[in-house]
Amino acid sequence: MSLRSLMVLIVALTVSGGVSACSCVEVGDAQAAPCAKISPTQVVFVGTVQEIDNPPYEVSTENPEVSQSRYRFQVDEEISGLKAEQQINIYSGRGGADCGYHFLKGKQYLVFPYRNNSGQLIATICSQTGPVNDRQFVLTELRAARDSDRVASVYGLLQVGQQPYLSVTDDRPQQPLRNARIELRNDNYVFTSSTDSNGAFSFYSVPAGAYHVRADLPPNMELARPTLKGPPPSVNLVAGDCAEYNIVALPTGRIRGKVVGPDHIPMKFAEVELFRSDKYQDSASLTEWREVQNQSGFFEFTHVSPGDYILVYNNEGPTTANSGRRCFYPGVPNISGAQRIHIEDGQQLLTADIHVRRKCLKQ
Repeated sequence: MSLRSLMVLIVALTVSGGVSACSCVEVGDAQAAPCAKISPTQVVFVGTVQEIDNPPYEVSTENPEVSQSRYRFQVDEEISGLKAEQQINIYSGRGGADCGYHFLKGKQYLVFPYRNNSGQLIATICSQTGPVNDRQFVLTELRAARDSDRVASVYGLLQVGQQPYLSVTDDRPQQPLRNARIELRNDNYVFTSSTDSNGAFSFYSVPAGAYHVRADLPPNMELARPTLKGPPPSVNLVAGDCAEYNIVALPTGRIRGKVVGPDHIPMKFAEVELFRSDKYQDSASLTEWREVQNQSGFFEFTHVSPGDYILVYNNEGPTTANSGRRCFYPGVPNISGAQRIHIEDGQQLLTADIHVRRKCLKQ
């Protein structure tokens, strides 16, 4: 596999709740993704899990001192580096923020392992590894590269999604956007494609250059990057290269407001968190969607999905002697008095002000 970026595994510690988490960081071009070119030394295969030794900790607490799971695979289809019908061991972490990929026995996967210093083949979530049914659009291009057929210049998935913070998700996976027209363009060229039943698209014979992507979307949706501001980045192609470019359509709903202090002045750098009303917890153990009041005196949550929400300032409580208590929209100290915010599809509420008055100040 020709990689235009190096994937690095980082174990991060979130301050809220002291929860460890794995993060995948791309070094180099932050938007580059592995394309379907295959290195002769790369191991890539489709296989079925036959046996599991030392399964993940959430499955079994036996042998707690063993940090790796061993997965015995039957190779169903050779892409690179292995032969069909061969059996191979793939290792991965057992949990605890180690970025390990947890396979299921009897299930078929497209596997992109790397070889560690001990010669073991290691699978992580920071790769294209996944259930084969979910990776068909990649597998199509891998087969073409393996068989020396034509490989798409740009290929990927168009999906309808939501912001990934656990405090606001509705527990539905991203859905493919089917039969949508997609356009790849710059000042010199315009290419068009359509998504298939899985939301997959591809563009062939695209010259080198930087291209912008647009798509025909349902009402109140726009192409965006989850957790990040602004539109998706451009696609940057070099001659003869290929790129996987996955895009997400997010809702245009928005919640904006101010945290206003007792002096009627917006409070600087006030932290505000958003929860679906059925997911709020006093001692938050979820990954919260948190925004900070900016220099213009506003906080803003963009790409908010339809639903009912609770907005709270200072959710973790006072950090200094002068800090206020937790304060719910529109300005009450207890969840029982909090006003739910209802967002329709594409609705934008721009006056969700939280007034930190006497009741929300530390007694």
